[in-house]
Amino acid sequence: MTTNDFFLLIDDVRSYENVEHTARTSEEGRQALLDLPVTHLLLDNDLGPEQDEGHQILQWALDSECLPKFVLLVTANVVARKRMEGMLFQAEYKFNRRNGWWEKI
Repeated sequence: MTTNDFFLLIDDVRSYENVEHTARTSEEGRQALLDLPVTHLLLDNDLGPEQDEGHQILQWALDSECLPKFVLLVTANVVARKRMEGMLFQAEYKFNRRNGWWEKI
């Protein structure tokens, strides 16, 4: 971690220390990805009723070319996690087994 790192959490429930910004809705998350200097994204899948799911935000961020270099999947949804892992792999992110982060190659 460096002084230039900016951590964004997109999750309707969880909170983490050392996160510069937390978005509780899918729209807040998208806006944060566009507006903030995000270097690390912590992403949940199940964001609550009437919200897009994390895999939809991930696809949007890939399509919009605003997905940061580092992504950590914090979802407990096993099926969604596998889906998002496949998306990251296809986008040439590599999984780091030591720290759990996906990193753009």
